[in-house]
Amino acid sequence: MFERSGKRMIVGNFNSEVNAYSVRTLSHTAYSERGSSLFEVLVVFVMIGILLTTALSNIDQLNRPMESGTAEVLGFLKQARARGMSTTRAYTVRPTSTEQIITEFSTECGETVTADPTLTLNLPYGVLLNDTSWSVCFSPRGLATSDPTIELIDSDGRTKTLEVFLGGAVRVQQ
Repeated sequence: MFERSGKRMIVGNFNSEVNAYSVRTLSHTAYSERGSSLFEVLVVFVMIGILLTTALSNIDQLNRPMESGTAEVLGFLKQARARGMSTTRAYTVRPTSTEQIITEFSTECGETVTADPTLTLNLPYGVLLNDTSWSVCFSPRGLATSDPTIELIDSDGRTKTLEVFLGGAVRVQQ
């Protein structure tokens, strides 16, 4: 039942402004219940693909503990050398067991050392140091006082050897 009162149209007990708002709300609700657009679905698939790729590459590292352990020891030696140069202290790197490598610092190589608890490396599961009698001291200028070879061995018997040069460089022997 429609009644005209002045310039407004009255439908039941509501005026036309409320009805226009209700129509807009209903049309928006109808659109949102319609579903997702093709573009939105493609974006979701791309995001899932990126997440899966990242997860699979990280899982792949778990299957190769020797490569991971070698990279960690190589990076650890470089980090100890860089820490010594940045703090102008001598940093000594040595193993405490077949599974752990620590660093100690002093003003010069050969002096009384202080342990650096912030720079410690625990080798990944399945990788061990073959020899624990080595140590290397990086001077405040980044030069190594000795040139040890560090041999890693994994649970399958495979080995990798790291070489420290007197100039301070570190590399994996091929």
